[in-house]
Amino acid sequence: MQTYATKASDVQTRRWFLIDANGQVLGRMASEAACLLRGKWNPMYVPYLDSGDHVLIVNASKVKLTGKKLEKKTYFHHTGYPGGGRVRLMSQRMKDRPEEVVRDAIWGMLPKGPLGRQMIRKLRIYADEAGLKKHEAQKLIPITLGSHGKAIPAAVAAAGHAPVAPRPAAVKKAAPAAAGKATAAKKADAPKSSAPKATAAKAAAAGTKAPAKKAAPKAGRETK
Repeated sequence: MQTYATKASDVQTRRWFLIDANGQVLGRMASEAACLLRGKWNPMYVPYLDSGDHVLIVNASKVKLTGKKLEKKTYFHHTGYPGGGRVRLMSQRMKDRPEEVVRDAIWGMLPKGPLGRQMIRKLRIYADEAGLKKHEAQKLIPITLGSHGKAIPAAVAAAGHAPVAPRPAAVKKAAPAAAGKATAAKKADAPKSSAPKATAAKAAAAGTKAPAKKAAPKAGRETK
């Protein structure tokens, strides 16, 4: 039996999950959002493919930050020019662009490279509830954080990805020993030829001897 390995063609449908960030701790929410984007709670998860779902996060401005992160946590970036280093406090970023704070937290928990960039494209973040109106066409599935995928309804989990058709069972070939025995049995059942006996009987009735068989020439002697 061959071991099943998920292929990119097996991931046919992707669900849309809704996360309300109001009152949620940033790090804990980001870890579960990263698991949804990677598809780690799907039965067909493999680390080398993007088998995850879409994630929509609303109320990013109301996320909860523990400790003194607002006053002490800093973000550094460089413009690329000499002396272009910039440092901003988390409180400043939460005031201007809270969506970027949530995105950076989730991006730090995804694999880096082309695979991680493909996963982060399925993430939508809004500072308020305006995103709900923009995504009315998608069938959003609210998810309760802290359950680690166990709160997903069974019907929704089953409809998340198309089932993979089982592979046909391999047909076993007959063993060569058994085939040899069957051939020998057929030969034993076949009727034996009675031509030599009939020739001897005719010769005795005519009063002549049956012609003797010529002996095969010995090896090493020339035949005339």
